[in-house]
Amino acid sequence: MSLPPWNGVNYTPLSFTQELLDKLGNPQNSYRSIHIAGTNGKGTVASLLNHILVKKAYVPKVGLMSSPHIFNINERCLINSCPVSDEELNLALARVKECCDQIGTTPTFFVAITAAIFKIFEEQKVELAIIEVGLGGRFDATNLISAPEISIITSIGLDHQEQLGNSIEKIALNKAGIIKQRTNLILGELDEVAKQTIMLEAKSKGVTPIIAGCNSFYNTLILSPNFIPKFFLNNLKIVLSCAEYLKVSTDNLMEVISDYHWPRRFNIWEKTEEDLASCFIIDGAHNPPAVELFLESLFKFSTFKTRYKKLIFMFAFLERKEWYQSVTIIKRYLKEHSDIEITCAAICMSEEFVSAEGYSDFKGCKIIKTESELKSFINDKFLSGELMGIFGSLKLPTQIEDALLLEGFSKVSFLNH
Repeated sequence: MSLPPWNGVNYTPLSFTQELLDKLGNPQNSYRSIHIAGTNGKGTVASLLNHILVKKAYVPKVGLMSSPHIFNINERCLINSCPVSDEELNLALARVKECCDQIGTTPTFFVAITAAIFKIFEEQKVELAIIEVGLGGRFDATNLISAPEISIITSIGLDHQEQLGNSIEKIALNKAGIIKQRTNLILGELDEVAKQTIMLEAKSKGVTPIIAGCNSFYNTLILSPNFIPKFFLNNLKIVLSCAEYLKVSTDNLMEVISDYHWPRRFNIWEKTEEDLASCFIIDGAHNPPAVELFLESLFKFSTFKTRYKKLIFMFAFLERKEWYQSVTIIKRYLKEHSDIEITCAAICMSEEFVSAEGYSDFKGCKIIKTESELKSFINDKFLSGELMGIFGSLKLPTQIEDALLLEGFSKVSFLNH
């Protein structure tokens, strides 16, 4: 099925998406669902909640719809944590195309894949589906779920301003669009403006929000000797509040989540040979709030793992994102930690990424324009005693992980590090 990609601007109108879902029999309403929106954290909340519910066998079949995919489109549609097959996905997309042909309109990629996944969940008799919003909330294709069991808003920050608005209030209002009449609503940490905006929307829908809080398991985890990134702790509060509502037992929960992994969310890759070691941490932090959290966690990890004597920042930001604010945050960290030897490298290999000219005022920042330059830079850091934080986009070159695998680096979870 040939589909126009989302170009950062266009939406398929919800009226068309509703017509498409009508022709498919409105599969999105045939199972219980949890609908998750937020500037940052929605992917981690969705994937961690899915991991717990599947491991705990909460229901026989749990579905997870997430975006974007990193390596393969099948990642967007999991049933009991297993990606659907190419055959099953193609059959569902063919059915979507048939309906679109009847309507006489071609949808965007996201609308088509959303409709296909909704249909797969119905056909596979999924009992509970965890649905991550693609962009915003109010006008997102996923927002045609009529009555989710739980709606979650993880965080509000400046991102996708061209589509969602250039203020926290406007962005919060868009994401608050997922709140349905008298549904259950869980909120993560929000600033006062965002909180008040969402509270007003919730009140108009007869909803009393639950503010994600701590419990005994959370308190035990934060006192553990392991390093836990701040972003994970923030999202864990939300997941535990949701699990509590669903009456999921927290018995043996540390064991359940100890092998949790989600691509490019503080993925730690390490290798040690005799007295030589290196560590690469890969994270898809791609907007100012996420970059702030990632760098804060990276410095804490550096303190926790004192064997690494030098820090390297490698980043690739999308041109259409709020990249300049993110670079400003990086510069601030360099200034605040001038006592630490830190070097920077910007990946400018793709037309989607910020070009070398965008970093012209970034003194001492190495520019990587080709795959061979990337490979050379990465290879020089093997067993160098350095800690490299790689971040800025979920579209980071896959050659980075490929090189680490070939070199025999091990991927370890921060939960059992």
